[in-house]
Parts: sequence; C-alpha cells; structure tokens
Amino acid sequence: MSVLSSRCRLRLFSVLLASMLMAPALTSAQSIVALRHWFYPGNNDNFYTTDTGTPALYEWRGIAAYVYDGPAAGTVPLVQYYDPVSGRHFYTTGTAPGSPWINEGTVCYVLAAPAAGTVPLYRWFNTSTGSHYYSSDSTPPYGGGWVYEGHEGYVYPS
Repeated sequence: MSVLSSRCRLRLFSVLLASMLMAPALTSAQSIVALRHWFYPGNNDNFYTTDTGTPALYEWRGIAAYVYDGPAAGTVPLVQYYDPVSGRHFYTTGTAPGSPWINEGTVCYVLAAPAAGTVPLYRWFNTSTGSHYYSSDSTPPYGGGWVYEGHEGYVYPS
C-alpha cells in the first residue's frame, strides 16, 4: 500500500516536471570555463581571456574566475575594450568607456545576479599605473595604489 495517494503522487510529479522544464539547461555553447589572467609588465596591462593559448609577451598570473563561454539564462556579456594609446584592456558588463577605448568583443558571460556558489567579479583600478584588475577574490591585488571600483557580475570562484 502506497503512503501517498495517487492524487498526491500526480501533484508531486507535476511539480518535479515543471521545475525540470524551467531550469536552464547548459549546452556545449554554455559551458563553464576558466577566465585566464595574463599580465604584460611593459605597460601594466591585465589581460583576461577564456582562450587556452599564450598571448605573446604576457606573463601567466592564474585563473581569475570561472565563467560561461556562451549566453545562458541570467547572464550578461563581459565586453573587452582596448586603449590603443596606453595599450591596456578594460572589461565591463555596463556602459562602454568611450574614446579612446575600442570594443574588441565579448570575452565571456557572467551572471547578472548572485546565485548559489557564485561570488562577485571584483574590479580594481590602479591610480598609479592606470590599469584595471579583475578577480573573484575580494582581496586587493598585489602592490599599492589600487581602488575598488565595484563588480562586473557574478562568477564561480577560482
């Protein structure tokens, strides 16, 4: 004899089915991947990419966070900008920084709101060098002169 009535089992099945249909499914275009951090000491540029290759002249600094490599429910694009005058990069989910910054496209996707297991992607600005630094760690980066500017969304910590 079943503990649950057939009506109760049907209701439970309906709730479970509805929750499965509403959950965002990841496809191969929506994998969680490493956001890699590279540094160029020649101009203090912090460069971030999901590519596995090594950019010329840059030093490996580690994994900044884990992000989506394609659009998924609740995500927004993290866009890369390049300043041809300073040779530095800037990343944002918000408003474009304006001249002289050039939009180089979407690097990855980050969650727009907190979710289980995520932390903010912190953005820091160095008042001495003019460079930006991004991390899933809330600790200020190496050296001095860093000012916290906010966060660019939510990511899985490295």
